[in-house]
Amino acid sequence: MPFKYTHSRILIFAKEPIQGQVKSRLYNSIGQSRALALHCAMIQAVTETVKHSKLAPFELWVTANPSHPVFLSACEPKDIYLQRGADLGDRMGFAVQTTLNQEPC
Repeated sequence: MPFKYTHSRILIFAKEPIQGQVKSRLYNSIGQSRALALHCAMIQAVTETVKHSKLAPFELWVTANPSHPVFLSACEPKDIYLQRGADLGDRMGFAVQTTLNQEPC
C-alpha cells in the first residue's frame, strides 16, 4: 500500500480490552460491558481511520496481550508492540525511541 509519508510511523496506544479495566468513568452511565464494547469499537475506528488515510504505516502499542483478538483484528501481529514504562510518558518515550531505531520500511 503506498503511503504519503513512507518513512514515518503513526503510533497508536491502547489498553488491553478487559471488562472492568477500560473506560471506567463511563461505568455509572453505561455499565462495564458497554464500556468494554465502546473501547473495542474505538480501537477499530482509530485503526481503520489511520489505515484508510494512507498517510503512513502505523504501529499499535498495547498495555498487555498482543495476541488479543481485538488487536489482531485491527492490524498485523508484526505491527503490535508492548508498551514499557512506569507511566504514560515513559511508555510513549519508549515507543518513540524504539520506532526511531527501526529500519525504515
